[in-house]
Amino acid sequence: EVYGVSNIALSQGTVQSFSLGQSGFSYQSGGTQKPTLVVATDTSRPNAYYEVSGFTIRDGYSFSAERSESGAITFSDNDPELKSFDVQGEIVSESGSEELDLVDLDSEGKSEVELEVEDDGDIDVDIDSDGDGTDDDADTDDDNDGTPDANDSDDDNDGTPDSAEANDEDFDGTPDAQDTDDDNDGTPDSQDSDDDNDGTPDAQDPDSDGNEAAGADDSDHDGTADSQDTDDDNDGTPDAQDTDDDNDGTPDADEGDDSDHDGTPDDQDADDDNDGSPDSQDTDDDNDGTPDSAEEQGDEEPADDGGADAGDAGGDDSEGAESSGEDHAEAASEDDAGE
Repeated sequence: EVYGVSNIALSQGTVQSFSLGQSGFSYQSGGTQKPTLVVATDTSRPNAYYEVSGFTIRDGYSFSAERSESGAITFSDNDPELKSFDVQGEIVSESGSEELDLVDLDSEGKSEVELEVEDDGDIDVDIDSDGDGTDDDADTDDDNDGTPDANDSDDDNDGTPDSAEANDEDFDGTPDAQDTDDDNDGTPDSQDSDDDNDGTPDAQDPDSDGNEAAGADDSDHDGTADSQDTDDDNDGTPDAQDTDDDNDGTPDADEGDDSDHDGTPDDQDADDDNDGSPDSQDTDDDNDGTPDSAEEQGDEEPADDGGADAGDAGGDDSEGAESSGEDHAEAASEDDAGE
């Protein structure tokens, strides 16, 4: 590895400190600085050159980079006022080179940012907001404030409500709602089976779009959950007329409804929205905000899981089968009777 620091303003009475270890470095600021830190890796995988900038660090605080055995580089700092930073650079592999441009990587509080170059040259970005060793995409409480992310209005505790933060899976500065390649792997999302590149196919991933709330998938990343969106894939064809609502290449007729994306089709699931209340006792089985009694023909399923939703088209029943003409109250009574 190669490490370096530049763009430091030297002044009388201040001391800059740059410490090297076996697996990384740490820079301690003398006075308020806006430095550029450099890291270059040399591993069996494609190599990376990183320039870290776009931040201000105050006197006496440190910014560090630590290399893991796999070659991943983790950046962290101890300045409570340092909110985010940018990384520009280049990934070099046998097939060529690719420029890297990551903006506003979250570094607030105990946050750690890990960059790892995969064997195919793709860059994997993982953020651990609370520094507990579990990346946010696998952590049920990103900021470790005691409130589960599913109930937390500010998952990373950065002061900006989640609703006001635009998802940007690849940190390229383009919100996912406008990005045709969310994970920047070279495969357009419309053809990609794993949009966020987390290793879990979108069809099995409850968080393929970066929205942690189960059942809140947003196929076109426009900020409106599919359960409330009349055009899930934003292709200009309303879901009521679209044969492939989420534009994943599989016709809706061939996809099984699964409101909470838990792997169990709704027609076999006793709790469609996974809220802890059995459907037979739940007044809003799919948790879309509309009581079952107010949904036409008892239809409660999100449109992205195959079949048009009542909020979008009206027609499928609560268990993903064609409407039988019975209302939901009757269906619930039959379930209670042991059907």
